[in-house]
Amino acid sequence: MNTPTATFRPHERLKSRKRIKELFESGKSRAFFPLRCVWLSAETSTPSAPVQVAFSVSKKNFPHATDRNLLKRRMREAYRLQKHLLYPKIAPQQTISLMFLYIAREKANYASIYAQMTKCLHYIIKENNAHAE
Repeated sequence: MNTPTATFRPHERLKSRKRIKELFESGKSRAFFPLRCVWLSAETSTPSAPVQVAFSVSKKNFPHATDRNLLKRRMREAYRLQKHLLYPKIAPQQTISLMFLYIAREKANYASIYAQMTKCLHYIIKENNAHAE
């Protein structure tokens, strides 16, 4: 199950309110402007997906839904193309809940979102491996 494809399936989406609350209460966070990533690693007996991800853009900063949707699409695509970096580094019984928050007040282009997503994923891998040892 740890072999990702370049798709973003429904079971890979973080939808559980309980898990999202847990993520913000006890997860780790780091900002890679214009993104902020919050993640929580946990052991589980039957993981539905090794990584579950959610994306958020503030309504306060972007009052128009079209702008929020554009930025979420850019974040999802950047993640989808790079999730192969994260999957092989996860232990078999481990799951990672991950949320990307867009924190800038202006729209960033796709290239900058992609670059910061790369930095974020590498940082999460480094932190996850440091705590596993």
